[in-house]
Amino acid sequence: MWKYTVFIISLTAIAICAETEDENTLKCLVNHLKSRNVQESFFDSISNKFSTPVDCPTLINGRLERAHNKLETKLKSDANFAKYADCIMTNLKRNDANTEIMLRREAIKLNGVGVQIWNYFNQKEYLDKLKKEVENNINTTYRSKCA
Repeated sequence: MWKYTVFIISLTAIAICAETEDENTLKCLVNHLKSRNVQESFFDSISNKFSTPVDCPTLINGRLERAHNKLETKLKSDANFAKYADCIMTNLKRNDANTEIMLRREAIKLNGVGVQIWNYFNQKEYLDKLKKEVENNINTTYRSKCA
């Protein structure tokens, strides 16, 4: 019985830490995007106060790196883009507009997970729109710099 209690307490602590990290990441993303004059409808509902010191650049870069890695994996598995994946990714990472789109997508995903629940279909539709913008950037980059 004692082992199960410790196990459940450990799982609860892990879940609380993960939730707090996601909340802090969302706050960091929103503050960063607002500083770049990007506005989303839910930004005003996100508090910009942190309960503990937070290293926002690390949280933002970590989230962006995961998004880039996911995108790069998809490009490398695509027969049309596999050969050009490194060139495309190098140029996309240097493109501020593309970085902004990817950070907006990450903020929307985090917002939908915890702090404020969006209507699922509105969130999915908006994420798909931003995904299409990234795909357009991939095609433009491919044609203008990599092909």
